[in-house]
Amino acid sequence: MPFTTLPSDYLTELHSRFPLLASFQSNPIAATIDYYAGCLARSPKAIQWAQTVLNLSLAEAQSLQIGFSDRSLGSQLPNKQVQHGRSIREALETLGIYKTNGRELLRGYVTIPLFNDLGDITGIHALRIDAENREDDPIIIGTGEWPPSLRTAHVAVAPED
Repeated sequence: MPFTTLPSDYLTELHSRFPLLASFQSNPIAATIDYYAGCLARSPKAIQWAQTVLNLSLAEAQSLQIGFSDRSLGSQLPNKQVQHGRSIREALETLGIYKTNGRELLRGYVTIPLFNDLGDITGIHALRIDAENREDDPIIIGTGEWPPSLRTAHVAVAPED
């Protein structure tokens, strides 16, 4: 006989095992930017790219929520067999953050948050750090503009208005 009722503390346990769950449920683009921003410091190659191309120190990049997609996002989400994991992964696929095969589209890309006029994160501008594979560059998900300090200082890689 299949198990049909969930333990009363199921959601509490799920949220304790996956601390990003609530943020991904409420705003998947902002949660993705936040997660990738935390990944930047773990990638020496991405840090060097941000310093060279964007002329930002690690601290400056972190304050601007510049991130790096290192293919670890899926490990922060419940399995796709779990309803919560499936719904978040489907939302990420609909947004274009995940491919239809369930993998991250932005793997190997530095991510820059895009903001609306109210200062909300509404998109992702992604630039590949591997210079040999620039044909995919850039990827823009959602809408919005770069942070103002980046828009004026980094014209060479900033999107056109």
